[in-house]
Amino acid sequence: MHIPFALFKAETEEELNEIDGLGVPELSEAVNAYHTVTTSPEYQEYERMMAKASHDEAQALYNAERRATEAEREKWIGVAKENKRVTKENKKITKENEALKAELEQLRKG
Repeated sequence: MHIPFALFKAETEEELNEIDGLGVPELSEAVNAYHTVTTSPEYQEYERMMAKASHDEAQALYNAERRATEAEREKWIGVAKENKRVTKENKKITKENEALKAELEQLRKG
């Protein structure tokens, strides 16, 4: 049960019972009204909806973080593939350069 701090300055049911036990009729009436409201089906539905909204928000944040992580993973996979492609291309160019150097040496000796 949620106890509104601003109305009773109580955070637990025990503190609320202490306020009720002070013997001040107005406070006892307010505590009784609070209990009546918080046990109503409408309030129970409100509490359920608030809990669901909180859960949905947490789930949305989790999913957003997961998607961001997946996007980062995909990005780095793409970077790794590009690096592999560039490395392969560099090896090919290096071999071509070595062949050209060898051919040049043959022409110089020639």
